[in-house]
Amino acid sequence: MEEWLKAGRKAAEDIANGEKVIRAWEVVLKFIWEHQYAGACHDTSAVLYMLLTELGLSPSLNIGEVRSQVGIFDHSWVEVDGLIFDAAVCLPHPNGRQVGGPVFASIDLTTNRRTQLIYGVESGEGFGQDALVPASTSLREYAAIQPPLNIWVLVVAFAGRIGMDLTFAGVEDKFGSVRRTVRKAG
Repeated sequence: MEEWLKAGRKAAEDIANGEKVIRAWEVVLKFIWEHQYAGACHDTSAVLYMLLTELGLSPSLNIGEVRSQVGIFDHSWVEVDGLIFDAAVCLPHPNGRQVGGPVFASIDLTTNRRTQLIYGVESGEGFGQDALVPASTSLREYAAIQPPLNIWVLVVAFAGRIGMDLTFAGVEDKFGSVRRTVRKAG
């Protein structure tokens, strides 16, 4: 993970607001890695989206299908200024196969090259059961069906790690009505 963090910090030097993005992205990546939080893209992308918004950026929270060398899978990610930020993709896909390193500013931090993942493709099969709920609900509705460690708890905890003071009620009020943008080819 240290090599990923180092590569992410280097990539942050080349983008607008890189110092803000890397602060939020690192805390999310560290949590994913330390807890082996596999299959957590819907949670962690929502948290990253909220952190980046609180830092004054204008991210988009996306859900769609992603093509990798091992096939197409449902996934959530964040974009800022057309660049992809996807920490969750570093853990193996639920089928057990690795699809790539974490993505920072569209760079796969394992290869230090533009990610080979293609975000927003269409398989023709549509979303699987695990993606249907986050694709069709607001963050408030999504959080309501999560276990006690939900996106509001995570964003408040992560914000504290980067020096921001957020409250559960405050983030739910501000972000509760947010919905993911369904990304498709074309």
